[in-house]
Amino acid sequence: MEAQLPNADPAVLSRWVKALLEDRRGRNAIVLGQTRRLIHARERLRQATEYLDALLLKAQNEAQALWPDKLPCPHCGAPTSLVRAEQRAEGHTIVHDHPNGSRCEGGQQSIGGGSPRPRPGDR
Repeated sequence: MEAQLPNADPAVLSRWVKALLEDRRGRNAIVLGQTRRLIHARERLRQATEYLDALLLKAQNEAQALWPDKLPCPHCGAPTSLVRAEQRAEGHTIVHDHPNGSRCEGGQQSIGGGSPRPRPGDR
């Protein structure tokens, strides 16, 4: 090809170089546009993540505020006023007393300290 270069028409070479430069500029513009769109998408995704995280944190704080300074019962979910271990003939049992007078022990709930009432799934 270098052997043909001295015989080449300068106008044709100039047109080819201009065409190649225009093609390169067009491709660069496409890549730069894609880059800008990706940067924008990442920024919006970051903003959305922060927004959703704040919403979930607010919901979590509101849920915890229902019974401040009280543990939820692992059996029924109600607030507990006292968690204690009772000695029984079978061994120790964890008892969760609730402010309304009911108590849960070992997955069963009793009203007012009477005999435990079986849960619906225990039949």
